[in-house]
This record gives sequence, C-alpha cells and structure tokens, in this order.
Amino acid sequence: MPRPQYSLVVANGVLASHRYASMKRRDHTIGHPHRGTSRSNIEARVEAKNAEATRLFQANHIKKAVTIWEELLAASPVLHLGDVQLGILYNLACGYSRLRMLKKSMSKLEDVVAAGYCGHERIQEDPDFANIHGLPGYEELIERLRIQQAIWDGAALKTPFRENVSTEEKVAGLSKLWSEVKFNFAWFERLPDLDWDSLYMNYLPDILKTTSTLEYYCLLQQMCASLQDGHTCIHLPKELVDRACSKPPVRTRLLEDKVAIVEVLDEDLRQDGITVGLEVLEIDCVPVKEYAAQKVAPYQSASTRQGLEVKTYEYSLLAGARNTPVELLLQDARGNHYRKSLARTLNGPQRHREPFTFEILSGKVAYVALNAFDEETIVDPFACALDSIRGSGGLIVDIRENDGGSSSVGWMILSYLTDKPFWSTKWRTRDYRPAYRAWKRGERWHEEPPQELRPHGSKPFTKPVVLLTSPRTYSAAEDFAVAFDAMGRGKIIGEATGGSSGQPLIFPLPGGGTAWICTKQDKYPDGRDFVGVGVQPSIRVVPTLDDARAGRDTVLEVALAWFRLRR
Repeated sequence: MPRPQYSLVVANGVLASHRYASMKRRDHTIGHPHRGTSRSNIEARVEAKNAEATRLFQANHIKKAVTIWEELLAASPVLHLGDVQLGILYNLACGYSRLRMLKKSMSKLEDVVAAGYCGHERIQEDPDFANIHGLPGYEELIERLRIQQAIWDGAALKTPFRENVSTEEKVAGLSKLWSEVKFNFAWFERLPDLDWDSLYMNYLPDILKTTSTLEYYCLLQQMCASLQDGHTCIHLPKELVDRACSKPPVRTRLLEDKVAIVEVLDEDLRQDGITVGLEVLEIDCVPVKEYAAQKVAPYQSASTRQGLEVKTYEYSLLAGARNTPVELLLQDARGNHYRKSLARTLNGPQRHREPFTFEILSGKVAYVALNAFDEETIVDPFACALDSIRGSGGLIVDIRENDGGSSSVGWMILSYLTDKPFWSTKWRTRDYRPAYRAWKRGERWHEEPPQELRPHGSKPFTKPVVLLTSPRTYSAAEDFAVAFDAMGRGKIIGEATGGSSGQPLIFPLPGGGTAWICTKQDKYPDGRDFVGVGVQPSIRVVPTLDDARAGRDTVLEVALAWFRLRR
C-alpha cells in the first residue's frame, strides 16, 4: 500500500447528518416511522396531544402538561408507538420531578431505562431532574447506565490529544474503528469485493510506522474512505484542524472537467486579480487533477462520484496548514497564465449562508433558499413568508447549498406545500443476534416503512413548485428531495444530489478525534435507492465555466423559464 503524503491530507468536510429531534419537550408534529395508515392516524392524534402538553410545559403549566401525558400513557395505542411512548415517559418523569412528586419521578425514570434509554449524561445534566438527585436509587440507576455504556464506549479509549499518541493508542483506535464498522456499517452489500479483515491487517503495519497523531489520523481517513460512504468518515482532533483544514478565501469547483474559482471572499485578493472564473491549472507546481487524485481524493469519504468530486474539488482541494501559502497556476478566459500565492487564512465553512432567504422574482415567482436543516427555527420564517408565497404564481425551493441537518425540519416545510398526505423515506438497519450467528443463521434486518406525513395548517400552498438541487445537496436535504419527488409535487431542476444519507454512529477515538459510521439505509418510499446514486433531476442543468465567468445562474434561469412556459 503506497505511503500517503500526510502534510497535504485534509479532514473530510463536516457534513451534517440527519438527526432525530431530542426526546424531551419537542413539538413532534411529524413524528417517528410507523407501520401503516391506521397507525399513522393514531400516532397523529397522540403527537397532537403530546405537542399540546409540550407547549404547556414550556409555558410552566406543569400540572396540566403532566395530566395530558398521564392520559396518553394510559391509552393502549401508545404502547405500540415505541419512541413516542419513550418520549412521553421521559417527559412525565421530568414533570413529576418539577411538581416534587419525587417517588413518581424516580418510578417513571426507571420505566424510561427499562424501555431502552441509556443516556445517563443527559439525565444527570437535565435541570428538571435536579430534585431527585439525592433520592434512594438515583445513583444506582445512573451507575447501571454507566456500566452499560462502558461496554461500548469505555473511558480507556478517550485519551487526550498529544503530538504523537502512543503505539498502544494507535492500535486500539484502529481496532475500535475496525470492530464498530464490522458490526454497525449499513452498506457492506455495496462493497462485495471488500475484505474488511484483510484491510485491517494491511493497515496495521503502516499504523505502527506513523510518527505523529496527524499521520495516524490521515491513515484512518484513508482506510475509512475505502467504505465509499459519505456518512462514514473520520474527523481530526480539534488541535489538528488548523494544520490540515485551513483554506485560502476562495471557493473552487469542478466545471466541465475543469477546476475553476467560483467565489472570492477577500477584497484584497480581488484587487490582486483573483477573480471568479479563473481556471486552476496547477497547485504547488503539480497539475491540478494529479494533485487532487494523489493528495486529496484518497482521504475523502463519499457515496457517489459527484459527492467525491464536491469533497475533493470544493471542500478540500486547497486545504492545508493555516497561514501557509498555496501556489496556484491560473488561466483566464483569454488563455493568459498567472502564478499566485494564496495564504490559508480561513477555517470552517468558507461562506456564511443564511439558513433561510426569500424574495419574489420576475413573473411573480416566489424564491426560497433553504440552506440548512440543522435548526427547527427555519420553519418559523418560512411560515411567516407563506402569505407572500401564496400571492405568487409559483414557488422555487433552492436546496443546492443545503448539506443536511434534521430530516423532520425539511418534512415540516413540505407539509406547508400540499393538501394531501405524503411519505417520508423508508429505512432499515442491521439486526445482529449473536445466538443466530452461533447457530449459522444469517443476519436479519430491522425495517421501518415510510412514514405518512400530513399537511400542516388550513391554507397549504398548492400552486406549482420547482426544487433546485446540486451535488452539494446532502443528507437530510436529500430526504427532503426524496419526499418531494415521491409525492410528485413538482419538477426537480439542476444536478443529481450527493447521494448520501443515514444515521451515523459517532464515537471518540484516542487522541481526541471522532469516527462516524452509517448505521441506517435510507430509501425512497417505494424502496428505490438514492444513497450511492443521488436524487435525479427531472430537468438536468449543469453549470458551465462560462456561466461562472458571466455570473449567470443557469439553473435558476431554467426554473424561471419553466414557469413562463406554463402561462
């Protein structure tokens, strides 16, 4: 196995995974996966009552909220709703504690644990449980949960950062990654030729030869990239981010198989002749494609070709040590060449994007950019804009720069855009049973069908809608695109999405880094794949280098033309 060039390796872009909302006191208007329409009707009623109790709790009407939760818990259908029941139990334990009904609070907390919850840190940190900290049985309950968690995530591997962690830590971290992938990774079926055990053995000698923590983590990144999944990756310790992930204040992109600057974020650079549309020919005297293939791409975790191109040519191409220069050979539209040295001065996201933007475009077409699904607060500005959107002739929803967050946030937005029920993604996860393996029986899967989602409000927007997507559309934003596509709500215009979604298992590694492993296969409601493929557009529009140079958004132009043709 060739030795990588560690000094130029960067961490994978931190792309948000889609998460379930936290269990306590959240307004679950969408809910969790269920089986069948009749269950959906039951769950919808339970969720509505739960949301009412949530609002009362937040308004400090604790007793009224507790009464509702008690009534819900006494209703037999709740016993079959899994996570919904667990959330009600937790909320009720909190309510009893706030009302100083301490024995009842402890009893319900025991029920929460018996139902499968094991988050002892959250219980300890939750201020609503402050009243029961000294009760008999509380410390014993917490200790049981600590022991249970330590089986999977013991403190021994959570070692602090050092410039060169010990050989024992390196081997332990490699082994932890190997074992967690072996038991939890959801997509081995897409890698029939991968021998994970052999890969572990092949990497072990190189791991032993590493002389720094950065070198060690770069090898872990390379190993993880072999799983070809965008939600399975390694993140560097925070102490190494400046040394490996800093970038100059420009954004690059692969356009028509050429690497071009598509955004300049620094006025001094613009004054120095660094402009949008310049083609990058070389990086540090190495042809740009060769540089990307050798020093960047091997460390990027991606599920699709388009996802790999985004991570390689946009997120990581120019990354390196902070304040160190990167030398570029650039070519303008006339063929003139320039050599420029750019300092790496930025860390983290290269451009701040507002989560929500709204405007009315020509032809009375409403335009909404949803640039993140990581905060439920995005729903409120969208709801506030609905009156203006209703007065338009149609709506363009732009998720080209949305790399994910919480799926329920996106589905809530969709619930304002229809007067009919629609469906979420379906999913499955491995159901490993040790005794079955001993009996030579194959591994099972736990499957959940798509969730029926309901329209929100009395005045849904039912006029034409167009969705704009790109390879930067990722994770929970893809779940949004899947639901939009499956409900037949309108045209998808642009490029295929990044093709990666799923629930990552996140755990620490020695030296302060973390690993993500995708534990869940998400699919269309009818079972079609989009992970490893991408959600495909109805009308494919691929931006060109000339578009970038002209400052032209051809994807948006095609969307507006589609609305004009409908008149």
